[in-house]
Amino acid sequence: MKPIAAVLTLLAPAALASPLPYTFEAGQAAKASEVNANFSTLAQAQAGTDDQLSAVSGEMTDLQSALAALQEQVDGLLPDYEHGHCASLDTGSEQEFGGVRYVSSAFSLVDADGTAYRLNLMVPKTPQPQPQYQAKLTSTDLSHYSADIRFCQHPARLENAFKVDYDLSDANAVTAHFYTETRLTVLHPRHGREWFSDTTRLELGQHEMLRDGSGDYQLTTQDLPDAEAIEASLLGGYQVYFHSSLR
Repeated sequence: MKPIAAVLTLLAPAALASPLPYTFEAGQAAKASEVNANFSTLAQAQAGTDDQLSAVSGEMTDLQSALAALQEQVDGLLPDYEHGHCASLDTGSEQEFGGVRYVSSAFSLVDADGTAYRLNLMVPKTPQPQPQYQAKLTSTDLSHYSADIRFCQHPARLENAFKVDYDLSDANAVTAHFYTETRLTVLHPRHGREWFSDTTRLELGQHEMLRDGSGDYQLTTQDLPDAEAIEASLLGGYQVYFHSSLR
């Protein structure tokens, strides 16, 4: 289990410095009261910055605690795939995973030596729309599970992650898009190179943060999808491939 990437904020805490009340030129006599006033202004600015950083630190601590609790739930969430289970669902049978209806679809996978394999893969019954936004900060892993498995006796790797994309295309807001992404990569049993791979993405909503000129866009625990929805989505992505087969 890879540790949670806990940096969920784009932090740019700005110093709260105000213009100094007095300026001095070379050779000019400085009054003690004026010098003290300048020092007082600097001290207040520093105190304001310290308060801001303290607040940010507190929010990050709360967020890390919430995600740590989620990580513990994910550790025991996914079933054991080490027994080489190979589903035998009939072509055309339907099941719902993570709120999306899937149908068992048959494909032919032909090896380099001409050997044909039957691949029954669970695919969405209705094509899932691709994200239309131009995300400039993408695929930040909030929680990531990966394991080497046997997919119908073939060596494979399963990766399952809860992610966030930051959409920066809107001049007035930054939008965080939440989703889970599950990828199955099957390796060729003889030469070990990638044989085929497939990815399932399940959407979990979004959260909009207005651009206020500060450059500080923070996600809090209240902005994230609830733990039950994340669990259902992670498990749904896993089940898509648990119910697929290669023979």
